[in-house]
Amino acid sequence: MNEILSLRKLNHVNIVKLHEIQELDNDIVLIMDYVSGERLFDTIVKSKGGMPESDVAHIMKQLFSVLSYLQYRDVIHRDFKPENILITKTKSDGYQIKLIDFGLATFFSNKRDQQKKGGTAGYVAPEILNNEPYNFKVDLYSVGVIMYTW
Repeated sequence: MNEILSLRKLNHVNIVKLHEIQELDNDIVLIMDYVSGERLFDTIVKSKGGMPESDVAHIMKQLFSVLSYLQYRDVIHRDFKPENILITKTKSDGYQIKLIDFGLATFFSNKRDQQKKGGTAGYVAPEILNNEPYNFKVDLYSVGVIMYTW
């Protein structure tokens, strides 16, 4: 339900779009954008640190745009990692990314810090690991880890 609630509220070029929801017996089917390409994780592994800085900068600019948008919409993703970012090589812009998997997302309600645990080891911010109150900045931390892995 977190994914549905979050994606219904979001409309950004770098976030996968939820088009329709179908309920079938005991299943809920989410009809979303089709994104060709691969996970950012696979791109990083294939590049072996050899991706041109201009391409990395272009990808990071898109990630920071998503972060800014999520903050504006009061959404904390809590699971930014290369496996949750799809990347497609385009003819004109180089690379286009799409953020996916809002299953751990939460709303930054009333601007009060959150305390729910969530995230993936290696990318999760220390505040979450230490059971400290946190806010949208935990996503910024995770994106910084992604940039560092390059």
